[in-house]
Amino acid sequence: DDRNHGVYACDYCTMAVQNEKAEEGNLKAIEMATLQQARNNFKSLSVSNLNRFLNCHQSFYFDNVLQLTETAGLTGDKDAKKVKAKTNHAPTGPVFGTFVHETMQAIYEQNLGLDKALEVFDDSLSRHVQEIIDTMGAKELKVRGHKLLENVFESYIPNSCKEVKLEKRLSATLDGKYPINGILDKIEFDDDVIRIVDYKTGSTENAANELEKGNDYWRQAAYYNILIQESSDFDTKGK
Repeated sequence: DDRNHGVYACDYCTMAVQNEKAEEGNLKAIEMATLQQARNNFKSLSVSNLNRFLNCHQSFYFDNVLQLTETAGLTGDKDAKKVKAKTNHAPTGPVFGTFVHETMQAIYEQNLGLDKALEVFDDSLSRHVQEIIDTMGAKELKVRGHKLLENVFESYIPNSCKEVKLEKRLSATLDGKYPINGILDKIEFDDDVIRIVDYKTGSTENAANELEKGNDYWRQAAYYNILIQESSDFDTKGK
């Protein structure tokens, strides 16, 4: 008996188990109450959720509002994940971005040089190796990551702004009723300039296309610009 273990099924579920029919007038009320509760669980909109909504309204509604996939414990099989990764990501796969994000964060938090940064990258790779689901294997990803970091330290790190906030979570409310949120990889404070940095590991060709007005990277940049201006965490006046 679930009731003895602190789990209380709704009256309609109980009647369904007992093969009884719910009262017509009550069924609609139960459905609406359940829907309203699910909607109330959705507190704020991130740019990734916004992109998901634009790509597929139903996927957003089922997963992010009703939270049916998580509640039901549904996950795609390995083959489905492979197809998704190969379709939407570079040959490195999405996990390569995790290696790079963790390494870049450590570089600025701990003021690392190249050698230590390579160690952090290798450690991240070893911890996430089971998430590698693309054709490019761990050895190839390691070579690619090391080459990337060498280029970053040669042409970017030395002259980059060092007054930064990392993995900064921001939230704001638009027009007093529309909550939005985001986690920004890096925010640079360069005199009167506030610069938002988001690390991307895909191809430059794809990045150029996605930065065109209306595409995902363009939308992300615009979204973060609104978020940081509307957030109470920073004074952006005149910047």
